[in-house]
Amino acid sequence: MEVARSAVAAFCAALDDPGFRPLAAEAGASGVLTGIVTALNDPGAAAPVGELDHLDDLLARAGLDGLDRTGRTYRPLPGLPGHPVVEVYACPLERCSRIASTADPAPPCGVAGRPLRPVRLPT
Repeated sequence: MEVARSAVAAFCAALDDPGFRPLAAEAGASGVLTGIVTALNDPGAAAPVGELDHLDDLLARAGLDGLDRTGRTYRPLPGLPGHPVVEVYACPLERCSRIASTADPAPPCGVAGRPLRPVRLPT
């Protein structure tokens, strides 16, 4: 049952992303997605594990990382160039693994006394 909860949590988090439903539509998964949402809104229904697996497979075939599976690699959708990059702030001395979100101004490094440096991390 814990696997089902994990899969539902991953699905729920994906729905928070405004780009998820359009990507699911491009993957031909709109009907499956709608069925999962309907099942999850039915308090008497079991977690739709089979449907979540099917959605995961459809997304994977379209090159999107699985909802709750590991071992897959990124492959861009046809027509979309590039590879995703995450921008973060990192240690200006390159001595520790500290990172911070670029959503806020760069926080200071307690050791160096200067702001963390911006870094682009390929995903």
